[in-house]
Amino acid sequence: MNKKLIAVFMTMGIIMTSGVQAFAAPITDAEKAEIKQEQQEFEKAEDKLNGLEAELQELDSQIGGLQDKLNENKATMNQKEKDIQTIKKDIDKATQELKEKQEIFDTRMRAIYKSGSPGYLELIIKAEGMSDLFSKVKAIGKLMDLDKKIIEELNDTKLELDNKKQALDSEVKSLNELKIENEKQLSEVNIKKQDQKKLVDKAKEESDKIKVNLKEKERKIIAFQKNIITDSSSSSDDIKGAIAALRETRKTIVVIDEEVVDLIEKGKEIIKNKEAAAKTSSIVPSRGGSNAAPASSNSIVNYAYNFMGVPYVYGGTKPSGFDCSGFTSYVYNAFGYGIGRTTYDQIGGGTPVSYNDLQPGDLVFTNGVGHVGIYVGGGQMIHAPRTGRNVEVGPIYGFSSARRVLK
Repeated sequence: MNKKLIAVFMTMGIIMTSGVQAFAAPITDAEKAEIKQEQQEFEKAEDKLNGLEAELQELDSQIGGLQDKLNENKATMNQKEKDIQTIKKDIDKATQELKEKQEIFDTRMRAIYKSGSPGYLELIIKAEGMSDLFSKVKAIGKLMDLDKKIIEELNDTKLELDNKKQALDSEVKSLNELKIENEKQLSEVNIKKQDQKKLVDKAKEESDKIKVNLKEKERKIIAFQKNIITDSSSSSDDIKGAIAALRETRKTIVVIDEEVVDLIEKGKEIIKNKEAAAKTSSIVPSRGGSNAAPASSNSIVNYAYNFMGVPYVYGGTKPSGFDCSGFTSYVYNAFGYGIGRTTYDQIGGGTPVSYNDLQPGDLVFTNGVGHVGIYVGGGQMIHAPRTGRNVEVGPIYGFSSARRVLK
């Protein structure tokens, strides 16, 4: 028989006999032992599932990284293609200008050197002297030199543009090769992910099967306190005793903790209503305002629970879809705490907390800074796990560190 479980039920017995009517133990020792054994089987199944989930999450992170590389590669390639088109236009323009200048140059050369044409002979005949002749010949020489210089510059420009285009073509080729390699890796990781998901689904099916049976058995542990709380004839003291017992029972509950919490809250609400009914109507209710209570660990956790079932979306930061750090930042931002967008930002905030000192509302990091969630108690955290899953409460696996934001 587990000593911790025995201690809890002894505490329950003490609580239920302190100032309120006494009640018998709700379940037998044999039933307690059976529950404990099944809890151990469930925890073993959950450990296996969590390990597989961690591997699946790592594959999902790899896929996200490869997809980012492909997107970056595509954007770079598109820009290079645009640059190539621009250079092609510049090359065409330079080629046309070179062609036109060459034609002008050739025409002038033919006019000067062609046999039977006036050429130099005409210049000599029409020259008004040697000085005039030398002047005209010199002017023609300068004109020809200028044409040659322009043609040389255009040839240099065209050669430079051709070299740029070749360099860009080479870059595009390299980018295409990188794209093919990244797509190959992405395909391989996706296949691994599919195989891993099958293992996860199988492990989850086994865990869920144990969980269904364990739920019914754990409900026997709280059945007696539930009857007290739901019985309209129970006094406030009776209900307070039941609540105290439930709080102790939570230490040994594995799968119905949420039900226990709901039952405790229901009991507190019933007590509140009973006490309110006993007060005189002259009591003026207090009002909120500048003295309203600041964010507490409970308010953080309760607010986070509002997003249970929201789908995981890579890069998501809104209630239409969250990724892990988008979810935690959204919850804390609602209370005026800017903890940063990414896990790398968030792990630098607040104060460090060890696993044994975790309190509800603490940020919990797993797999280094690969994942983050909000601790809710009982070794559980609420988080946006991965693609294909929704915001949920689950056990902490791969614990790396924790930060306490609230002071």
